[in-house]
Amino acid sequence: AYDENYLPPGTVISGRSLVGALHSYNGEGASYIGYDNSVQQPVLVREYFPYTIAYRELQTGMVMPETGYGAQYKALMSDYVDVCNEVKRLSVSDPVIPIENVVGQNNTIYAIYKHLPVVSLEEYLVENGGRLPLEEVMELFIPLFNAVDNIHVRGVIHRGLSPYTVMVNSRGRMYL
Repeated sequence: AYDENYLPPGTVISGRSLVGALHSYNGEGASYIGYDNSVQQPVLVREYFPYTIAYRELQTGMVMPETGYGAQYKALMSDYVDVCNEVKRLSVSDPVIPIENVVGQNNTIYAIYKHLPVVSLEEYLVENGGRLPLEEVMELFIPLFNAVDNIHVRGVIHRGLSPYTVMVNSRGRMYL
């Protein structure tokens, strides 16, 4: 069973991205495991859905602002689109999971991310006994800090850096 507040598995975004199970959610939105039928590859579908000021209409699937929050909902959605578009412009050398597409549907925005085999920094730390040698910390974090600095120079502020939003691949490279 799935949570009715989120997209049901099998939903199709923009005629090409098939939504699967809910992966995670926070105050900004929800992430779903997905599949891009046009390129036949897995993706991550990120939905703008600030559940503290919005709700999903169960009959239509539309995300709607709560009464009195319409202007805030639209302003935050506009900021979300701006950030997604800036991320799309980043260099492939920046350690940021690439956004393949940004789609408006259901009175909200979906960012379709390239699927990378990563785990959260939290999971990575647990897998490594909760501690990392200083040399590994330097190798992991210095490129990440440089990327955050490059992103800030472009006027984009990532307001959600945490062990849950920083990802690590099997080769020890970190991504936002």
